[in-house]
Amino acid sequence: MITYKYSSKLKFLLIVLLGTIKSSEYVILAYIVGTLTNIATNHQLGRLPGFIAFVICTFVLLLLAELIYNSLRAGEVRSINVFLRRKILQGMLGRPGNENRESLGFLTNDFKLLETNRIDAEFDAILAVSTLTLALSYALYSNWILTVVFFAGSMIPVLASNLFQKPIQSASEKWTEANASYVGQVKNFIDASDCVRLYDRAEQVACKNEPKICHLEEALRRMNLLNNNANSCINVIANVGTFVLPFLLGIYLVLRGQTTLGALFSIVQLSNAFVNPILILLQERNNFSTTRPIVEKVSQFLKDAGKKTRTGLSCMMNCHWMESVFQETVVICLKISESTS
Repeated sequence: MITYKYSSKLKFLLIVLLGTIKSSEYVILAYIVGTLTNIATNHQLGRLPGFIAFVICTFVLLLLAELIYNSLRAGEVRSINVFLRRKILQGMLGRPGNENRESLGFLTNDFKLLETNRIDAEFDAILAVSTLTLALSYALYSNWILTVVFFAGSMIPVLASNLFQKPIQSASEKWTEANASYVGQVKNFIDASDCVRLYDRAEQVACKNEPKICHLEEALRRMNLLNNNANSCINVIANVGTFVLPFLLGIYLVLRGQTTLGALFSIVQLSNAFVNPILILLQERNNFSTTRPIVEKVSQFLKDAGKKTRTGLSCMMNCHWMESVFQETVVICLKISESTS
């Protein structure tokens, strides 16, 4: 991990600790929902003042932890960027001029991609792991049966979306081919625009191009229709799998006395905290893949910077030796000139 390798280890651990506290807000919200539900169903009005005071103090501590987390994270991102930019430039300066000109964009566009898709993505992935771990732990503690059902239901839309990926990708490829064919033909017509204007054949050429337009728009229609239908199906599956069936089972367990209404509502509150971190981790994994060549270049530049540092030290030692020899030669010449005079 770049964030661990090039940052202060103490600050990194503090960021992870504060990030875990920040991630616990989902668990705290679920606890609040469950407790208030139990207070209402059991008519325990006397518990409200103390519980409200607890909620206020908890959210104040969460806010402080999040503010410190934001400050430390922004500071570490800045420190890592400064270190890497300095070392990368040091490694670049030891290369030929033509390579430096080609690599100049690396410090702007590529490095910005490294920051967003690697450094920030690593911090976000740590947050996602903390959120998923805390949410699952609290949900299993509340009621493991409901947790398994809600977690399995949350995975159903993810699996269902994979079924539509290949048809959508195939439709997208067909649209890309149709678009390329359309653009190519239009380009040919534009290149021959002088002849078309000379013989006054603009209407005929436009009519000849119409089949390409119809093919392009039909491919676009099919792609959009398939995408919209897939989203509609996934939404229905998500509603049934992540809410209706688990909630029905939860009500059944409540009626059987195997769980409380508060536990059911708290797990419902946590249900999004099951699938969202997983989706975030999958997304960040894709982001890591986009920065793999950049990370390899950074490693090479850092190696070059290390070599140049050792070479620079030897050059400085040689320069100091030559300077001392030059000074001694000057002194000897001055003494000779004084003796002859």
